[in-house]
Amino acid sequence: MLKVNRGDFLTKPFLKRNNIRASYQIITTIFPIIYIWLIVYQIVNQPFSLLIKGFLLIPLIVLLTLFSSRTFSLMHDCGHNSLFTKRKLNRFFGFLLGLVNGIPQKSWSIDHAFHHRNNGNWEIYKGPIDVLSLEDYNSLTKREQIFYKASRNWIMLFPGGFFLPSSKTQIRTGYYYF
Repeated sequence: MLKVNRGDFLTKPFLKRNNIRASYQIITTIFPIIYIWLIVYQIVNQPFSLLIKGFLLIPLIVLLTLFSSRTFSLMHDCGHNSLFTKRKLNRFFGFLLGLVNGIPQKSWSIDHAFHHRNNGNWEIYKGPIDVLSLEDYNSLTKREQIFYKASRNWIMLFPGGFFLPSSKTQIRTGYYYF
């Protein structure tokens, strides 16, 4: 069997927080989002047919989805205070990235810290979305079963899969502040 040592991985340079690298990551994420939205605005306001607009907008929507995933990832790093060297910078940019994604960063960070403290303890924490037992699933109505299956499908990433668990957490915990 092949033995792998921790020293075989070149992760050390990436474990240090760096304000310049963090700023670069945010700039190369936010500016393309703004630029893509400006293109979307131009397409929507052109006298093209709906079919042509649809063909032009679909690739842009895919790009916006990918950049939304990126902004969420950066917001996640800000929540761990691991993007910038100063906590205030992480909070400020985490807030801005949360605005871009429509997720209140402070309440998300509180719930995410709860996730890290209790992950694996099924008595306290069952994951970012509720996972039902087979008995509980069978007790749902047919409509609720369909919604349960659809809301946990990987394809839900595209219409905003991050938002369902986030909004459910906000409703459950009552966090609505930034």
